[in-house]
Amino acid sequence: MNKLTLENADISEHAKQSIASVSLSYDKPLSPVALQDLVDTFKRIESGRTTYDQEDDRLLGEWGEAKAREV
Repeated sequence: MNKLTLENADISEHAKQSIASVSLSYDKPLSPVALQDLVDTFKRIESGRTTYDQEDDRLLGEWGEAKAREV
């Protein structure tokens, strides 16, 4: 099985550019798990299964759950 990279990800060039831009915000490269999650997110959006707004809501929900566990 091939290692997932932006080059071999089955997403649009725009999605790849978005992920590359996000990764510039961090000191370390994206982990394989984080990269896979971003690719999966863009696949859902590009296939029409979800929208950007739905994905944004999902991510905010996950963030809220993680913050609640910190308390």
